[in-house]
Amino acid sequence: MQKVEKMFNDYEEYLGFLRNCTTCDDPDYTANHERAHLQKAQVLGYEAIYGARIIGNDFPHILLEAFVDFPGQRPTSEHFIEILLAPDIPGEDDIELIANLNKEVLV
Repeated sequence: MQKVEKMFNDYEEYLGFLRNCTTCDDPDYTANHERAHLQKAQVLGYEAIYGARIIGNDFPHILLEAFVDFPGQRPTSEHFIEILLAPDIPGEDDIELIANLNKEVLV
């Protein structure tokens, strides 16, 4: 099975993809969660885009991960933590990344 990354500049297109083309259990929640990350990144001055990591051979596509990416940019650890904390309820992956970033910041 082939893993594929799909990238989106537009929220509505991203939401439509999650709703209509993937196995995402709650596409509205997922898209809104990622939008909070994206909007915080933009406030901090980054050009961010939406992403979905899927298994590309099946339809609907199996959603492995929804995320925000920063093409050609790398946020500072401090900014990345702010971006990860942007949703009202950070996800488990967000919390894990924050823990790892905090270790980097303290070293």
